[in-house]
Amino acid sequence: MTFLLIVLCLAAIFSLISGGSYVQYRRYRGKYAAIANSLCDPGSWQVRFFLRTLLLRGKIGDHEVRYTVFGDERKNEPINSYLLLPYPVRRNFRFYVGSDPDLTDEEIRNGLSSFQELPDFRGLLVTSQHTPFLARLIARPLGFGYAPGLLLWKWGTATFEPAIIRRDFNLLLRIAKEGV
Repeated sequence: MTFLLIVLCLAAIFSLISGGSYVQYRRYRGKYAAIANSLCDPGSWQVRFFLRTLLLRGKIGDHEVRYTVFGDERKNEPINSYLLLPYPVRRNFRFYVGSDPDLTDEEIRNGLSSFQELPDFRGLLVTSQHTPFLARLIARPLGFGYAPGLLLWKWGTATFEPAIIRRDFNLLLRIAKEGV
């Protein structure tokens, strides 16, 4: 009898979590699709559901892009958003809000200063193909997989604005081409 009660409780908990995840998927899929339609090349994008979050993968020109948001905008509080530009980079480094651009290579200082001027900027994580295995496991949000490139982390409220995401993508692409 006790065993049956435990199994029923676990089934109820699983059903609630699954149902909540499905509701979240239905609520946000349209927003991700709107972003993809305005940013990505036609037919190049997909929105996937992965462990309680949605992931957008697509192409802008010749460049792949991945985007996701963690949080609930209905609570009217800041939300984490991540924009990844897979791109071959020379070395690993992390640049956070408040970091000193003067400590970086001269050719990318202006680009890094541009990131610090972004509202809601929290960090830029640049990882190369020579990243150690354990660092690869924690270098990306869930579902992004690992690819060398630049990951922009923001913490704010304007997470589903295509114009802002495009601006951020162009900044990432510019600094990548400058030789990160």
